[in-house]
Amino acid sequence: MSAAEHAAVREFLDRFSAALEGEGLPRAAGRMLGLLFVEGTPQTATDLAAKLGMSRSNVSTTVRVLEAFG
Repeated sequence: MSAAEHAAVREFLDRFSAALEGEGLPRAAGRMLGLLFVEGTPQTATDLAAKLGMSRSNVSTTVRVLEAFG
């Protein structure tokens, strides 16, 4: 079971992404950034897509958003 499947982690990702949304970051980007913090290891686009329930194209778009955000 991955960290993203734990209820506490899902709750953290929801709260973390909501907080960052107030700073102008899309919710999907906040969830991805939060997951990267929680996992603590590099993740492939396939990993991120599976763990966040996103398509790979959405992962790619979200990574570009995070890169632009700095």
